[in-house]
Amino acid sequence: MVIIFNMTYTLRSRAKMDLSGLKRSLQLTGLAKDMVLLQARRHGMHEAKMREHLIERLGHLHGLPQKMAQILSLNELTSTEQAFTPLTEYPTTLPLEEIKAEIKSHFGKEPEELFAWLDPTGISASLGQVHAARLHNGRKVAVKVQYPGMHTILETDLKALGWLSAPVGGMKKGFDLEAYQKEMHDMLMLELDYLHEAEMQQEFYQALQNRPEYELPVSIPSLSNQQILTMSWLEGNPFEHVKNWSGLQRKQLAEQILNFFLNSCFQWHRLHSDPHPGNYRFRLENQQPVLGLLDFGCVKKLNPLFVQHFQILIWEFIQGSTHPSQIFEHFLAMGFKEDFLGPMRLKLEPLCKHLFAPFLTAKPFDLRAWKLGEGVTEILGDDRWNFRFAGPASLLFFIRSYQGLLQYLKALDIEISWQAFFEQTVPKRMTQSPEMKTVKTETLTKDGAAQNLCIRLKRGGETKVLMKFQACMASELVELVPDEIKPLLDEKKIDLSALQAQAIQGGFCPGTLFEIEDKKSNLKVWLD
Repeated sequence: MVIIFNMTYTLRSRAKMDLSGLKRSLQLTGLAKDMVLLQARRHGMHEAKMREHLIERLGHLHGLPQKMAQILSLNELTSTEQAFTPLTEYPTTLPLEEIKAEIKSHFGKEPEELFAWLDPTGISASLGQVHAARLHNGRKVAVKVQYPGMHTILETDLKALGWLSAPVGGMKKGFDLEAYQKEMHDMLMLELDYLHEAEMQQEFYQALQNRPEYELPVSIPSLSNQQILTMSWLEGNPFEHVKNWSGLQRKQLAEQILNFFLNSCFQWHRLHSDPHPGNYRFRLENQQPVLGLLDFGCVKKLNPLFVQHFQILIWEFIQGSTHPSQIFEHFLAMGFKEDFLGPMRLKLEPLCKHLFAPFLTAKPFDLRAWKLGEGVTEILGDDRWNFRFAGPASLLFFIRSYQGLLQYLKALDIEISWQAFFEQTVPKRMTQSPEMKTVKTETLTKDGAAQNLCIRLKRGGETKVLMKFQACMASELVELVPDEIKPLLDEKKIDLSALQAQAIQGGFCPGTLFEIEDKKSNLKVWLD
């Protein structure tokens, strides 16, 4: 809920829209109001009723609001509370007659000519609606029909939700906001292209066609286009049925899920990045688990250079052959930004030991005892802001896939050996070290010079962001300070250009450059 709640403050659109866009914005504004009220009344007597109303609203809105709710449903795999899980397979919202009209408009034929039977009750998802059907040859299929006008709806959602804003107000230096916006936008637009989904589905099908423990649908080209996808029907149950399986069967399933992720990442360089419960099916065949995989619209193609350095880094930690400078260089090669990563480079080794913990033991690993988030916070401290902003935008969907993996394995409550499966997937012969980039570091010749330039923003007495850069970045102070702060600096007659020049002339000596505050906020910039 926090993820969605934090995205509701800018739901009132800033752009001029047509009437359909205006209607959508008003719907989103109503959604925002519900979220704010629910957050304010948490644990109150009306919370359950308000939550039920909110879930119903999310289900009928579709688009980005329902997609966010589906992401949150992953957190419910280990919980008895199923608030967002129903939104992964919500009841039909478009009546059958409208679905038939869409089919006819795309193929120029009556649905009865194409299908012997079309289930009047479908499953509603974020971008489209799925109906079971039967071809005239008796074959059972799934017909996925995109909601009309979904492209416009998504564009409106992205604008009205204010879905990404720059950290520390308007600070843009070093943080490629446009890259994050483009990453999210491009992936959502790809999800609207069902022919692209069919292509990705076929690639994964070919990779797994000799693995009977996996099952994928096969698209039917003659009944598919960019907005309608017809594919073979997959039998199977929701994840909750797996909880009744034996320990051995759950262990086998856990190994299948891990193996699928590792091969996707290190062999195929493609990740299924929409792992919510509605996109998986589970069944037993001859008492052996079969994992059904659905919806290949959101597939992240990984940069081969990222994969190469990532797998080498894991292997070096397994073998105990790491060196701090090499770790730093691997991160840079994977796309991390030197300006943000440099001040915390000595923390990368303990951070990697914690992040790679499942791979670093030959024994089965206990995910439930692994405090991932707490450990990262303890290791990085205030440098966690730097680490967040250092990562490339391309990691967004990698992280989403990895979080899905962790949630399913935790829910199965079975310990398995990650190292064994990693070694099978990435043999040592595949980890030849590439030529490393020469890392440029600034040398400060003056004795007692500062090491870091620090920017801290507090609101209500709480630190919202603390960023650290190499001290030499004070030479770009004018660009680093948030745009929204500059009018206040002018009002208090603080000359950023003069402070920047003084820092350079003084050899970046430690000390406060400036500090300003109002009733709500405090901004301090200093050399440390």
